Amino acid sequence: SIAIRSIDGTPHFVVIDTYPRATVDAEELRRSVHEVARQADRVERELTGADIH
Repeated sequence: SIAIRSIDGTPHFVVIDTYPRATVDAEELRRSVHEVARQADRVERELTGADIH
């Protein structure tokens, strides 16, 4: 999911992916982290014109 969350009083763009802890394996989690980061960078560039984080 994509959201705006307040972190220490400052709004931040966040991307979240969830998995059931009982069934997720390390490789699936690694792929998910990379995919979320790639998609978040793309959306960040579209919204701000930059890749800040």
